[in-house]
Amino acid sequence: MPFFLVTTLFFLWGIPNNLNDVLIRQFMKSFAITRFEAGLVQSAFYLGYFLLAMPAAFLMRKFGYKAGFVTGLLLYGLGTFLFWPAAMVGRYEFFLLALFVIASGLSFLETASNPFIAQLGDPESSERRLNFSQADPIGVVHGIKAAVEKEEGQRKEKGRPYQAAPPPKRRRSRSEQRSRSARRASDLQAAKRAKKRRRPGRAPRQAR
Repeated sequence: MPFFLVTTLFFLWGIPNNLNDVLIRQFMKSFAITRFEAGLVQSAFYLGYFLLAMPAAFLMRKFGYKAGFVTGLLLYGLGTFLFWPAAMVGRYEFFLLALFVIASGLSFLETASNPFIAQLGDPESSERRLNFSQADPIGVVHGIKAAVEKEEGQRKEKGRPYQAAPPPKRRRSRSEQRSRSARRASDLQAAKRAKKRRRPGRAPRQAR
């Protein structure tokens, strides 16, 4: 029974791993960000794996696998909940934080699941148990299905075939904005001087 319960956890990280590419396209449509900034979705996600893997191992060495599973599930649930206030605030950085928290929870879950499954039962069949658990495609299939349904729903709403989003406008730096304002001011002054030259002068008064 514990083997099948832990195997279902692989469903949890199969979905977000296949939704990151969809999130990148959606963020580029919703926020005025560059492709480099949109690529931070993958960086924020896998940074959670990189930073939290060792703390997860130390936690389970001291408190056991149960603490690792519970901590991972709590972080995963907290990260998914953070998407709601992120949508209310409308800040791209808030979404990146939510993805980082989700990946941190997945780091705890994966660090706990693999050795726990290997220790369940006969050590000689540990490889077969690991292969069976890690070959669970349900989460992957659901992640891809959710992405496809999202794209199809957008096509039906627009009533036209799907087209790639246009590249976002590049943000101007402060120096470019200042130089542009200076050019506008100089053009305005030049237009005023030219208007004064074209204005006919007053005729001189005749002496009485």
